[in-house]
Amino acid sequence: MALLSAVSTCFALGAATIEQVKHLTAEAAGPLAGLSSLPGLRTLRPRLAAIADATDPLELQAMFAVAMLEADPVASGVYYVDDHFVPYAGARPVGKGWNNKRGKAEKGRADTHVTAHDGRAVCFVTGEPSGLAATLPKALAELKKAAPPGARIMLGFDRGGAYPQVFRHCREENVHWVTYRRAPLAVPAMLPVLSVITVSGKARQVAWAEETVQVKDYGQARQLTLFERGQVVLQVLTSDEAACPAEILAWLKSRWREENFLKYASANYGIDAICDYLRRDNANTGGAYATSRNTDAMLAEARAAMADFLNCGPDEIVFGPNMTTLTYAMSRAIGRDLGPGDEILVTRLDHDANVSPWLALEEKGVSVRWAEIHEEDCTLDLEDLTSKINNKTKLVGVGYASNAVGTINPVKAIVRLAHAAGALAYVDAVHYGPHGLIDVAALDCDFLACSTYKFFGPHMGVLFGKREHLARLRPYKVRPLTDAVPNRWEWGTLNHECIAGITACVVYLADLGRRSNIQATTRRAAILAAFEAIHHYEHGLMERLIAGLMQIPGLKLYGITDPARFEERCPTLALRVVNQTSDQTPLALATKLGDRGFFTWDGNYYALNLTERLDVEKTGGFLRIGLVHYNTVEEVDRLLLALREIVAA
Repeated sequence: MALLSAVSTCFALGAATIEQVKHLTAEAAGPLAGLSSLPGLRTLRPRLAAIADATDPLELQAMFAVAMLEADPVASGVYYVDDHFVPYAGARPVGKGWNNKRGKAEKGRADTHVTAHDGRAVCFVTGEPSGLAATLPKALAELKKAAPPGARIMLGFDRGGAYPQVFRHCREENVHWVTYRRAPLAVPAMLPVLSVITVSGKARQVAWAEETVQVKDYGQARQLTLFERGQVVLQVLTSDEAACPAEILAWLKSRWREENFLKYASANYGIDAICDYLRRDNANTGGAYATSRNTDAMLAEARAAMADFLNCGPDEIVFGPNMTTLTYAMSRAIGRDLGPGDEILVTRLDHDANVSPWLALEEKGVSVRWAEIHEEDCTLDLEDLTSKINNKTKLVGVGYASNAVGTINPVKAIVRLAHAAGALAYVDAVHYGPHGLIDVAALDCDFLACSTYKFFGPHMGVLFGKREHLARLRPYKVRPLTDAVPNRWEWGTLNHECIAGITACVVYLADLGRRSNIQATTRRAAILAAFEAIHHYEHGLMERLIAGLMQIPGLKLYGITDPARFEERCPTLALRVVNQTSDQTPLALATKLGDRGFFTWDGNYYALNLTERLDVEKTGGFLRIGLVHYNTVEEVDRLLLALREIVAA
């Protein structure tokens, strides 16, 4: 699992060079920024030992700079500076900049600065911390060149809290500064004040206190304290007498959390988003008050995120508790217009969530037909499927990828066959979601359902429906619910906190993509880049795993095993022991692997039609092994060794 930290924070910068790192100017930084609202302070000091061992420190620093420029919001004339960066990490010293372990400056460059345009900048000053006052003027001069004429400049510093000489220089240059206070934080004498501010269009409640304190060898400064649940959680010092305390604290609190991720690869995207929503908003929609408006904005943001994930319009996104529930709701609505003589086509390869909702329509006289499979490689028999689509066919239900054996179906071709007969196409993309890019516009499907827990989010379902179908079909709903699309398909109070987590999981994937391809300037482009990297990495693991499994005597692997056809499958593998004993059933194998720390599934995992067709249902189904992008080569090798020992025992 160590790969997750590395992938999450350390995809290579691609074409970035040391010279590009020295002066990332407006022309270079502009396409990378994508900044949209208020600014924040983030330390970009790389202390990831294992990564720094194999990475040039300035390239690593540039990667952090790009991440900051992509994520930080905007306020004209506000700049932030990292006081010094520590390139020493791991088992060997790095010969550039200040060496924290050795306590002296290594030979190398004296300072490095990175600037952006339109009042946005990240400035790095490399050297001995006590020498910051000597190296800062050059960087500040560069910032002033990049700033619009007459811009008001504020410098934000790392959590040093005591740079009196630097602060005096800022005062001489008519530049404000802000910095974190180091722990332990003192409880202020003043009682907290509660303010409501607006950040990025959302109302925020901030409890804060303000005092004037004496900074040694500098003079007086403002000390601002942030409270949460009655406890002091953050203190900052600033020279800016005019800035709103609540706004400064809100900015820095948000950036502080992100700073810790950049330094230690410890972000919990979805968990933090869910907890933040429950703490801050947790209100129903449509109210005339701040927390309700925040919930409305959060839902709109989540629809936009999933629209980027699926490549559709935000009003074509429907949220629900899971894919199964959403599909049943849609089957009932579609079934209103169906009756005797109408046909629906499903496949033997599908999860039952894309079968039983359509079988339920047999009560109305609808005929449900089955597309068969090639048992030797667990792929759809397209000739059989084509022969069963006719002018009576009203809907074709198909899975994008098999959750049982990993087969990726030719969905685009199947959608074309359905449309040629005047039928709707309903795609189950739950299992495909974590492994490949989904583009509903390119597929031209009418509906596509997925579950966000599969791509590293909370347990929620998401349905894409073409706008015209969501408007035309008649949902079963309560009367007060709006008839607007897509809300008419969302019944009762939604799971708002988990929907907030959906946005976070899309942000996570986009962040992976931007670390893989710094030219990805939109979220959709970043998602595309993420899945290109995920696909490449996962398939390397899959090839290694399949090759190893094929060498274990007595194991039978189901699905595609020909390496020349691996593009037709995802890294989900189903296997059994031939002529199994009671100690070799799928459940027995999963239990023994679980005891060794490998978590695998056994049974039919709701692919009941497939296990019945292959006649393995009565004897325990399959053992399923799944890989995703945070698994490692070392884990694959340990799994193979464990499985070989278990089967041979």
